[in-house]
Amino acid sequence: MKLGDSIPTFDDRVEWLDGIKLERHTGRPLLVHFWSTGCPLCHEGSELVNEWRSRYGAGALDVIAVFAPRPETTSFDIEAVRRDARDLMHIDHPCIVDRHRDVQNSFECPYAPGYFVFDADGKLRHRQMGNDALANIGALIDRLIAKASSSSGA
Repeated sequence: MKLGDSIPTFDDRVEWLDGIKLERHTGRPLLVHFWSTGCPLCHEGSELVNEWRSRYGAGALDVIAVFAPRPETTSFDIEAVRRDARDLMHIDHPCIVDRHRDVQNSFECPYAPGYFVFDADGKLRHRQMGNDALANIGALIDRLIAKASSSSGA
């Protein structure tokens, strides 16, 4: 994905963990974060993602988590993923289980952690993966939320 690209669609083949869904763009800034089990950087990043969700609230920032199996993984235990999402990552926002890496491929995200920030118009404004993936994202989210608020007259 290139900056300015639109949010990829999540089709009917997407499996949502625990039935919590965000199937279409809501007109708010969106953070999509890719994570995997056994990924310390993903777990560290989830703390910051959860902090942003708390700070901005559900009305200002949408968040979607994407469980991305590690490249060497051919199968996984969905209950282990559910426990990791709940107990280690503290994910209580929509989470996709990307069994066949379709979402990962549509985002061109070869590994986790990966973070993609879209503006209120659904255009990609930032993408980053790996060790330094969270650098500068908080300030960008601040700017996008402020711009979306001023545009909506809030």
